[in-house]
Formats: sequence, structure tokens, C-alpha cells
Amino acid sequence: MTVHLKDKKKIRARKRWSQVMYMYYCLLYKMGKTYPDTIKEELKKTFILTLDGDVDFEPKSVLRMMDRMKMNNRVAAFCGRIHPIGSGPMVWYQQFEYAVGHWLQKACEHIFGSVLCCPGCFSIFRASALVDDNVLKTYTKEPEEGKHLVQFEQGEDRWLCTLLIKRGYKIDYCAASDAKTFAPENFWDFFVQRRRWSPSTMANMIDLVLCWKQIVQNNREINHLFMLYQLVLVVTSVLAPGTVLVMIAGSFSSVLSLKPWNAFFVAVTPVVLFAVLCLTVTQKKQLLVAAILSTAYTFVMVIVTIGMILNIVSETVLSPSVIFLIFVGAVFLISALLHPQEFTCLLPGLLYYVSVPSTFIFLNVFYMCNLHDIRWGTRESKSPSSQTQGQSGNKKSFMRLLIALVQQYLQAKLGEINPNGPDLEQVERQQSEQHVEMINYEDDSYWIKSQLTDSKQRLKKYLLSKDEDTFWTYTIHKYLKPLENNKKLQEKFNRELISLRNNCVYGFFMLNFMLALALLQLQVSKESLNGFYIAGKYEPLSVTFLSIFAILLLTQFIFMLSHRWRTFCHFISSTKVFECFCSRRKKTKAQEFQEHLKEIEHDLEEDEEADDPPPNNMNEPDVDYDDFDCETISDTASSSPSRPNARTFNIYRHRIQTVRNKKLHRQPINECLYHLDHGRVDGSFLRPGVKYPSNIFHEDRRGGELI
Repeated sequence: MTVHLKDKKKIRARKRWSQVMYMYYCLLYKMGKTYPDTIKEELKKTFILTLDGDVDFEPKSVLRMMDRMKMNNRVAAFCGRIHPIGSGPMVWYQQFEYAVGHWLQKACEHIFGSVLCCPGCFSIFRASALVDDNVLKTYTKEPEEGKHLVQFEQGEDRWLCTLLIKRGYKIDYCAASDAKTFAPENFWDFFVQRRRWSPSTMANMIDLVLCWKQIVQNNREINHLFMLYQLVLVVTSVLAPGTVLVMIAGSFSSVLSLKPWNAFFVAVTPVVLFAVLCLTVTQKKQLLVAAILSTAYTFVMVIVTIGMILNIVSETVLSPSVIFLIFVGAVFLISALLHPQEFTCLLPGLLYYVSVPSTFIFLNVFYMCNLHDIRWGTRESKSPSSQTQGQSGNKKSFMRLLIALVQQYLQAKLGEINPNGPDLEQVERQQSEQHVEMINYEDDSYWIKSQLTDSKQRLKKYLLSKDEDTFWTYTIHKYLKPLENNKKLQEKFNRELISLRNNCVYGFFMLNFMLALALLQLQVSKESLNGFYIAGKYEPLSVTFLSIFAILLLTQFIFMLSHRWRTFCHFISSTKVFECFCSRRKKTKAQEFQEHLKEIEHDLEEDEEADDPPPNNMNEPDVDYDDFDCETISDTASSSPSRPNARTFNIYRHRIQTVRNKKLHRQPINECLYHLDHGRVDGSFLRPGVKYPSNIFHEDRRGGELI
């Protein structure tokens, strides 16, 4: 195991540059030295498993992804089914969110075209795809504009997948591979995490949609319909807050008997005030207000539910809203039944429903107004120990003040006794300077030695070879050298990020308010626009949006059915079903060799317990390890225990022949049957009932009999 201790003064910070370091070191340098002539072929058979530190998975989950990876060389990556774990309502909410996202969205992307994101917590990547020039070189690109910081740094795993798709590779999803990871357990951590995820997701999706011609031309797995599907997803994601606001306003009007415009004003005012706060106050205060509004709007959803029930009662069963609600409930229920082991993930659906205003409105407003903030947030929080020290600092402040007063008193007394002597501050300053002088910052191993001073293990100093030292020098200088603290460049990025934030906030609110006003105006003007309504009573714009959402959900549901069938076939192909009633498969040559060797070695052990060991002067037979004796060319493609290559076959022969020679003197046999090298023998290594190749014997046939 090789552990690299990362010094931010010598290498760039953030996870993307660590990935660049390992891809260049492991895939290009190490494999280039190991396989100098066949590196391209070896990279196709080399895979990287990406994990988070807190992820939990079974080995079979990795093997199932590998099974699917071997089926298509154009598949660059595979992701598994992620299960969030933890405790609390926020984890329950994410369990339903992750379940629906994997059941419907990822399964649809897998069948329809390509999965857009392989999360870094549990995925497998093909090495040959990662080191592709148009992938790795672009992945090392430094940000040149403010928007690059959002796309490149906020979600590096999604951007890497975007580069793979543009290059023509396919990314798939394996529902049979499960992994568990800890999810944010409180409201603050959840919002901060999504503040980073949401802009990156939107930026990469817009990038793909804008490059749809290039992607359709280069990637044979993606067609125009798939890109249209992604475009509709982007548009509906942007307009989702406006539709939720109209739904809330309509419920206020039905339940509270408010006029439509008054109900809309009541529904939209908290959202506008929250947006103003997000643009003016700190994030800590923003999150506090968001938590209060999310709690309040949870009770508002009760009013919305009552309003929906009133509308359903007043309408017929064939009305668009009733049909849509029944359809959504049926899709979720059938999807849960098709995932029986995950059926309990459907139970937090009620919590997801009452949290719709929080996640569809306030979360979108929060991340839009903080688009200029490119900090990770969840990884820059203080450790529990430091937080505890901070909390206990107030309790110790009085004691520190008392110690400071005593110190000043003693210093004054010392000055009165010896006015020519150095004061206490000067002594402390000299001691600190001496301590600094003792530290040799030019010595790269000094800080490592200082961390391992108390270690009981014996450490061995390892010097890099000249080639590896040259590689690190070149790679760090070209890709990983920390960027200089260019104040002008940072100011430029800050200006561009703030400008990007302002433009996005303005466009986001304008589009949603225009949509909400259009829907509300059509509802108010029902009598004057009676001829424009569908069947004289259904507002056309609302029906259009319901139809779009229904088509999206139906598309995901149909492709989910196809994906479930493929997952079922994958399970069946790798599972022994009714083993006692099934006929056994024909054994491969490798299995026959292994079983044959085990039988002979077992008999040899039994004989050694009863007899003397064989003579020491017994020579092992010569064997040609390079002899090719496989049934098919494909037998040499891999050297797994079940399908060894030609060299491994001959090693098995060599071991069997050696064991046979050691049993040469043990078991008596009728000496008139065989001649070995034209000489009489008193015993043989043969076992009764076992078939042995006869090419090692010299036989004479006379009159149809063996002599």
C-alpha cells in the first residue's frame, strides 16, 4: 500500500487534482513501466474502483459491476445503487429521494442513452477511457472564467462523466450492486451539500444540451430523443418553483376563501423576502430563515392537501389533475413492488411530499443566490474537537483573564527587581525564534518525521528512482503546481461569479414569475376565455404542464421496466437456482486439471503417512512452459482460476507429473502391462479407476495385446 501525504504548499488543493495525480502516476507511469509494449491493451482490462471513506459494500457488488463492464468495451464507467444511511428525518427524506432517482431516472438514462453521473462514492471506471487524450487532458484544464469554477470544482465526478460522454463513451447503472454511505443528518448540512451539487448538475446538463450535435455525432449510444429528454428535464427543473407556488396559491384560494390574487400574494411574499435575505446576509442566517420557512410551509402543505381533495371532489374522475395524481401514485407503487428489498424506501414518501416547498422553492432560491460561493462547505467544517473547544472557550475565558492578570503582575515585579534584564515578552519571542530556526523547511521529510516521532514502528527510508523522480518533477510542474496567489485573477473570478449569480437569479425569478402570472391569469379569466379552455373547463397551460410531467414519468417508468428485466437476468445468470435438479455443466480443462491434481496430492499424503518418502535423487520431468495447448484462442485471454492461460496449463501438467513420479515406487501393478523406457518396473504411480494420458508410456502391441 502506498500512502501519499498531501502538502497543499507543494500540490494543488481539491479532490480533482488528487485524481489527476493518481491517474498520471498509476495508469500512465506505473503501467507504462510494467507493460511498455502492450499498455493500450492492458488499460482496457484495468479498472479503478472509486469509494468514499465511509462507504460500505459487499464484494459481490463490485463483481456484478465488473460482469456488466466486460460486456461492452465502449462502457467507460458503471455506478451502483447508493443507499443513504444515518438517522433523522433528513436521512429518511433522502432515502426516498435516492430510491426514486435510481428506480426511475438512472434506469431510464441507462436504457435510453447514457447515465450522466457516476458518483465518486461507489463507481468503477475503465482506465483506457480515463487516459483518453480528450478526457484526461481536458480534465486537467485550469479554470479561465468564473463559470468554470462552478462546473469544474463543485462536482468533479459529474464533469468527468460529461467529458466521457462527449468523447463517445457510455456510462451505465447496475442496480444489483448496492453500497451504503452516510448522508447529511441535519437541515444545515443538507442545504450546504445541495448548494454545491445543484449548480454543478445544472451547469453540466446545460453544457450537454448546448453540445447536442457533437454528442449525437460522436456517441452512438445517444440519439436526438435522449437529448430532447434532457432539455425538457432542464426546463422543468428551472420552472418547478413557479408551478409549486401556483399550486400553493390555488389551495389558499380554495381552503381559505381568498381571492386568487390575494392568495398568490400571500404565497409569494415569503419567497421574495427569503431571496432578498440570501442576497444580503450571511449563509448562517440564510439557513436559519430557510429552516423556519421550511417548517412553516410543512403546515401549508396540509392546506394544499385539503385544497387538492376539494378540487378532486368537485371534478370528475376523468379530469386531468385526478388522472395525473392516480398515475403518479401507481408509478411509485409499482416501482416499489418491483424493488421488493427496497419497498420500505416508499414509506418516507409522505415526508418528501410535505417537504416539496422546502426543496423545490427555498433550496433553489438558496443555491441560486449563493452561486458565487464555490466553497465545499461540508468538507471545510471544523472537527468535533475544535467545535467542542470553541464551545468551551467561553467557560474558560474568565480563567484565561485571571492568568493574564497574574502574568502581567509578575512581569511588572520582575522589571522592578531587575530593570536592566530582559522582559518576559522578549524571552518568549527569542524562544519562539530559536524554535523556528530549528525547523528546516527545505527538508521535505522534516514534517513527516515530526509527525512520526512517537511511532514505535521502524520506518525504512525509500529513495525514488531517477525515472520516478523525473516523472514527479515534470507532472507537478505541468499539472499540479499550486497556482500563484494572483490577486488580479481572483478579483476577476469574483467579479465574474457575482455577475453570473446576478444574471441567473434575475432569469430564474423572471421565468418563474412569468409562468406563475400566466397560470394565475388564465384561472382568473376563465369566463372570458371559456372557448379557449379544453372541454370548456380545463385550463390549457396547466394541462400542458401536467402532460409534459406525465410523459416524462411514463418514459422513465417504461425504461425502468426494461432495466428491471435486465437486472433480473443478471441475477439469474450469476445465481445457482435449483442446483440439485439441474444438470451439471461440462467441466473445463482447467477444472479437470485442478481436481486431478488434488486427488493425486491427497493420495500422496496418505502414502507418506504409511511409507517412507521417495528418494531424494528423483528428478522432476522437464516441461516446456511456453507450449500452447489450449482448446480455443479465448482460453488465453485471461488467467483466472477457472480459465488459466497456456502457461498455467503447463504448470498444472508439471505439478501433476512431479507428483506422479514421486508415487512411482508406491503402488504395485502387473508388470506385464506396461514398459517404461523399455525397462521392467516394480510399481507405478497409477490409481485404479483414473484415466491417465498414455503419451508418457512406450507401448508395444502384439496380437492385439499390450505387452
